Amino acid sequence: MPRRRGLRPQLLAAVVRSMATLAFRPMSRLVSIVEPSGAIYRMLLVFAARKQSLFSLVWRDQLDFLEPAYAIDQALTSECVSSVSTDAWPGTRLMGHKATVNFYKLSPSATELLTGPGRLFAWRAPQLPEDLAFYVAPDRPWFGSIAHEGDAFLYADAIDVAEVFANVPGLELATG
Repeated sequence: MPRRRGLRPQLLAAVVRSMATLAFRPMSRLVSIVEPSGAIYRMLLVFAARKQSLFSLVWRDQLDFLEPAYAIDQALTSECVSSVSTDAWPGTRLMGHKATVNFYKLSPSATELLTGPGRLFAWRAPQLPEDLAFYVAPDRPWFGSIAHEGDAFLYADAIDVAEVFANVPGLELATG
């Protein structure tokens, strides 16, 4: 994926400084949830948009993506605020590989595009970019996912978890 220019140098600097630590937040601050799909997934996206969240999608360098993934990249071009080459993002740390993490504004058109797959864990290579995450600030995720592992989680130190559950009826805690 091509690198994109950030809107502000300080925004990009904050992202770069934070990426090394995002994957290693203590587990006690994470609240695991069941994959949201259908109406629950759409409500999560609406909630994220109301919070004026940024979001990210991941393009792992060692993977070959299919045309639908490139169509997503093209559709989100105007919403991209920064792009970082890294080995870490919320919930993930690669060993010996890199990925491009693109950060986007969650505009109405971006929200509509994210609705398309109909469920969180559809964000998986090679069909789509991976690991949808939402942020209260570029260095502060409030939601992360690892689609190919079936993991989704809230960062309790970044968002009021009760507020998320109140605004996304049907969202469930993961057990076991």
